[in-house]
Amino acid sequence: MAPCLSAIESIQNVRAAHKPYWKWLTYEDTSFLHNLSTRSDLPKAADTNPCAEDEAKITDSNETDRIERFLELHMKNVIFPVPPIRTATTAELKASAHLNTFPVHLHAVKEMDKNEIEALVSDFHADLVTTNKTLLSLGSMLTILDKILKKEVCNGMAESPAASASVAVALRHSLCFGSQRVLCIFVGDMHIIPNTEDGFMFVLNCFSLLLKDADGNDFFSAVLGFILPVAYSYQPNLIVIAVGPNRSLGISGISLLFGLLQGLAESRILAVIEDTDRNLMQSVAKTLAGASVPHFGVHVPPTQEKVNQIKTLRSQLQQDWKMLQCSGK
Repeated sequence: MAPCLSAIESIQNVRAAHKPYWKWLTYEDTSFLHNLSTRSDLPKAADTNPCAEDEAKITDSNETDRIERFLELHMKNVIFPVPPIRTATTAELKASAHLNTFPVHLHAVKEMDKNEIEALVSDFHADLVTTNKTLLSLGSMLTILDKILKKEVCNGMAESPAASASVAVALRHSLCFGSQRVLCIFVGDMHIIPNTEDGFMFVLNCFSLLLKDADGNDFFSAVLGFILPVAYSYQPNLIVIAVGPNRSLGISGISLLFGLLQGLAESRILAVIEDTDRNLMQSVAKTLAGASVPHFGVHVPPTQEKVNQIKTLRSQLQQDWKMLQCSGK
């Protein structure tokens, strides 16, 4: 690509390349691509050959077309269109958690009937489903997950009576439909279903990270010092976050985790909640829909015990996760 001859031209070329993907740029004038009037005024020779000038114009035109084509193809690879609907949930959950009063639009998916769920689960999920109640909850979760994988929505939230089993089904399902790297985070006292760690998944269990008894500031330290560096080093295609029982994290901490991870995987996040706390569901739904997270409170330095635990985990995994080597100590 030919170098730009002025800073203004550089800026305008970038704006023109982004124009198809950002609505407010459609009102900007990009005629400079065909008439580069923003080039710096370079001294010209007094005697110029008209034939040479015509050849130069043709060359410039061809070069401009080539640059436009390159930028168009390049931007298609690095900029992704935002789905028209950001967050999906079930109609039942939307009503029970009073999500109808939200200032943002939440899409309610159509749930599967029992026969459809059984037909879908019977092939490769049957060993994970032990109760009829869990089976019925899979219908709404898989519907939301399919919409996320098809990029019809950015993210979604589902309720489950058995989050561990539901997440195991979601992990297998997402891998069968093309996801190459799935990051799963358990918040609370849950166990990892066997045969989920096969190289295509990475499971972080906040319970096993010795954070069961952590207060908000200890968890905040763990998120910045451990979870985020590992997550950004892994670069997943999909993030699954399960919230289970016996957790010490408050609503603010859980919402913070959802908010900070939205910069990954094109915001493709599936939330599976094993709870009936309306305030928790409302806060998670708001965060997924793009609202700011609740106030985290006054900062208190983490206890030395928790700091040492995080340092131990970091030292164990630094060899495999390079971002742990350069993140804050």
